[in-house]
Amino acid sequence: MQRNVYFSWLVYTGKFLLTIAVAWLFSLNRSEAQGCNFQTGDPVALVVSGQNTDADYVQVYVLTNGSGVIQYMAASLPINGVAAGQYVAYAVNYNSTGAHPNLAQGVNINAIGGDCVDISAGLPVGVCDCGNMTGDISFGVAGNNTGVDYTQTFALTDAKGEILSIAASPAFTGLANGIYNVYSLNYETAAGIAGYSIGNQIGSITGACFDLAGPLGFVVCDPLDPCVVNNTDTDGDGICDAQETIDGTDPNDACDPFTADTDGDGICDVQEGLDGTNPNDPCDPLNTDTDGDGICDAQEIVDGTDPNDACDPLTLDTDGDGICDAQEVVDGTDPNDACDPLTLDTDGDGICDAQEVVDGTDPNDACDP
Repeated sequence: MQRNVYFSWLVYTGKFLLTIAVAWLFSLNRSEAQGCNFQTGDPVALVVSGQNTDADYVQVYVLTNGSGVIQYMAASLPINGVAAGQYVAYAVNYNSTGAHPNLAQGVNINAIGGDCVDISAGLPVGVCDCGNMTGDISFGVAGNNTGVDYTQTFALTDAKGEILSIAASPAFTGLANGIYNVYSLNYETAAGIAGYSIGNQIGSITGACFDLAGPLGFVVCDPLDPCVVNNTDTDGDGICDAQETIDGTDPNDACDPFTADTDGDGICDVQEGLDGTNPNDPCDPLNTDTDGDGICDAQEIVDGTDPNDACDPLTLDTDGDGICDAQEVVDGTDPNDACDPLTLDTDGDGICDAQEVVDGTDPNDACDP
C-alpha cells in the first residue's frame, strides 16, 4: 500500500480552497529544508475558490509568520513586495456590513475579531533568495526503509513536477539556472512501481508499497546573471533593470534598447505592445488628422504625403473646380458643385466661371452657352 505521500498541492479548509498558483517548491537550506514557492521579487500568486461571493462579503489575504502574526495584508492577489522568509497564507472572508476584522500588521490571525468572519486553513508559503550558484546540489535522506528488500532512488523535477533526472545517490550536478524539486522515493523492490520515468509527472507514480517524500526545492542562479538574482523589470521590455543598468540602457524606457517601430509612428513596437496599441498601425494611438482628409498625420508622414494638405494624397476633384473633394469636405463646400465655393460669374449669365470652364463654355461671353 502507498504510505506517507507528502504532497501539498492544495489545502481543503472545509469552506473554500486556497492554493498556490504554481507547483510547490521547497528550498534546500543546508541542514534544514524549508518551503520555497517564490523567488524574492516575484509576486506571491495564490488561487482561492469556494469563498462567499455575496455582495456584502469582502475577501482579503494575509501572510503571517510561523507564530500567526500578520506580516502582509493585501486586498487582492497577487501579494507584491514580500521579503524573503517563511510565511503562512490565509484568505479572510467577512461580511462588510458588520464589524471588520483587525488585519493590521502585528495582529495575530487568531485574534482578528469581526463579524461573520471565515478564515481559510493556513497554507505554507516560502519566499527565497537565490540559494545555489554552482548548479551542483547534494542532500541527505533520513527515515527511509534501508532493508535489502527496498530500493532507494531520487528524482529531480522542474517547478511543475515533470521528472527531469533520476539518480541512485542524493546528488545532482551541472544544473542550469532555474527552479528544481528533489523527491526521495523508497519502494519495495519486488512489488515495483510504475510511471517513474523521465518526462512523466512525479504525481503519476503508482505502486503497491512505496514512500514518496518531498519536494525539496532550490533555485539555481548564475551570479553573473543579474536578472536571476533580481528580476525586476520596471519598463516591461523583458530585460531586468539590473541588466539594463549594466548595458547602459534605460530601465524605465521600453524602447531602450528595443527601437523597432514597424508602423513608423514614433512609438516603438515594445511600448505599443505594453500599451495595448497596434504596432502595425501608425494611427494607433496617434490619430490626429490635421488636414481632416481621413488619414492620420502619422500615416501621412510614413507615406510621404502632407499632413497639412487635405488634397495630398486625395486629389480627386469631382466638380472640376480645382479644389479637391477632400478639401471641400473639410471646408464644408459641395464637392459636386463647381460653383461652390467659386461663385464668380464674369459674364453675368448666371453660370459661375468655374462651371463654364468645366462645361467648356466661355466665362466671358454671356451668350455662351
